[in-house]
Amino acid sequence: MSESTPVYVGLVGAALMVLSSTLAYNLSGEDCEDEFESSLEDYADCTEKLADNQRFVSFLDSLGYPILLFSLVLAIMGRK
Repeated sequence: MSESTPVYVGLVGAALMVLSSTLAYNLSGEDCEDEFESSLEDYADCTEKLADNQRFVSFLDSLGYPILLFSLVLAIMGRK
């Protein structure tokens, strides 16, 4: 194992967490009011899409923490 492996793994974990935070911020301003005024079917599609996007953001965020912890374990194991 290279000495830089924990750094790269940590960067991947941090990048996932930054990406999920950015996506969560962008999703926070979305709503389905316009679709509600047009038709109930469009509103249902919009809320389903919004819920799918929120689940994806939550998945990315929950994936970042274990990767960061794994990089910490790699760094501890790699110490001499």
